Amino acid sequence: MIPVFDKTGQAIGFTGRTLPGDSKDRPKYLNSPESPWFKKGEQWFGWLLARESIKTAKKVVIVEGNMDVIAAHKFGIENVLASQGTSFTLAQVKQLKQLTNMIWLAFDNDLAGQVSASKFFKTATKAKLDVWQVIIPIEFKDLDEYLHAKFDSISIAELQAKPFLEFILLQRQAELISPNLETQKTAIEAICDLFTTLDDLSLEQNLRQLHTLTSISISTLSKIIEQKKAQEKAFTAPETDETLTQELSRQAPGKQPIQEVILAWQQLCALQSKNQLSPNISDKLEPVFVILQNFEPTLAEYLTLTEYLDQNRSLFELMQESENWNQSEIFQQLSFKKIVAFFDRNLGQLMLSQNLKELYQIVKS
Repeated sequence: MIPVFDKTGQAIGFTGRTLPGDSKDRPKYLNSPESPWFKKGEQWFGWLLARESIKTAKKVVIVEGNMDVIAAHKFGIENVLASQGTSFTLAQVKQLKQLTNMIWLAFDNDLAGQVSASKFFKTATKAKLDVWQVIIPIEFKDLDEYLHAKFDSISIAELQAKPFLEFILLQRQAELISPNLETQKTAIEAICDLFTTLDDLSLEQNLRQLHTLTSISISTLSKIIEQKKAQEKAFTAPETDETLTQELSRQAPGKQPIQEVILAWQQLCALQSKNQLSPNISDKLEPVFVILQNFEPTLAEYLTLTEYLDQNRSLFELMQESENWNQSEIFQQLSFKKIVAFFDRNLGQLMLSQNLKELYQIVKS
């Protein structure tokens, strides 16, 4: 059991790790549920231990999970925090600004980690934080694996980092200068999506770099950014009672409402929670989750699929107990096809980033 403390030192929740050989049907990690005293969007795991180290180092290293924080401490990296599985919130960002304006991201090296890093970058830059990317060689899946392979626990590990946008431009340079126009276009749109939250000076500096790499005019690049800003505004949940779900239904009358899609999604998740989902659908559940977050605001509250599955176990148990509970392969395929059909009809409303396009291809395959 890993206790979660608030900034005053009070234990407010736990992360439980199942033991090897556990025969009961439960996830590998299970977090305490949301409560009046455990509001995950207002907490950082490791805050109490990291606070003074962050002040001394004048930067904070953000990782994906509690075990990553523990691994970092083992190697002497104490200025490290993890969120509690939710999307990064304004409250969390304000807490970081109390200690430092320098953020180093050390998320996992997979596609989901890249998506999370991009989301965090946009949230943090809105708050005028300086975001850098920790360099984890691609052969390592995460910071934990990298530290164990390259360092020992006797001396403090040294991490290297680059400014986030500089890192992304280097990472995608081959695509940005590709002779394949579609490849280049996709990469340009993905980079422009990251530019939407920059201040005027940073925007001009980065636009010049992108122009130099691609030879696309600054005026054209600026138009792409403005289009993306408008698109983001259109797909932000309204402050009125009309939710994004209702807005999508209004925009596409007569078409399959997102409520039906979410129900199909929940049915697949219920099967997954009982290890009854067919492998060919199970391995696509995470990319479906990331894409659905762009349509359903309540799903955007969760940082990972594991967090979503953990926190909705009671719902899945109720579904499993219902009279119309169906586990057949045909039922699973129909539910999955319903989700994909919704994507086919509605993804055109989004200006897809490269990450989303790649995820969608995984789903469609």
